[in-house]
Amino acid sequence: MEPSREKLLKQGIPAEKVEGFFDMIFHGTNSRIFNAPIDLFIEDHIYNTFPELRPQQFLSLQYLENLAIQAETDPNIISLTPAVIISKIKVYNTITARQFDDLYGQEQKRTIPLAYRRKSMWRLSGWNLMSIEKKRNLERNMN
Repeated sequence: MEPSREKLLKQGIPAEKVEGFFDMIFHGTNSRIFNAPIDLFIEDHIYNTFPELRPQQFLSLQYLENLAIQAETDPNIISLTPAVIISKIKVYNTITARQFDDLYGQEQKRTIPLAYRRKSMWRLSGWNLMSIEKKRNLERNMN
């Protein structure tokens, strides 16, 4: 991470801002590492135990997924953040995206920047929520 630190300092960014930035990266990455496993269990538990919360959970997970895509594709973030950190965060983002896919059948195109994915979240979410409701009704009718 030292080359990234030096790069920022050479750009004239004050040392205290650079240190604050790297503290934020350190704590954010550690938080992600420690929270990711339990977050997966919690989201599964919510999905399986509280079906009435699925629309809100869907919107929440979709919002987080869009933020993850933006963080992985934004040129400013990529240029400031050490590559070793970006690669680790991509792994955790991929894990949560897979869970989103598994729960809601939403395969995210992770190579497309958020800027190019400007479809209305509400319109997209409404379609997916209708599909979920149709699927749930089919499952009820089969039982």
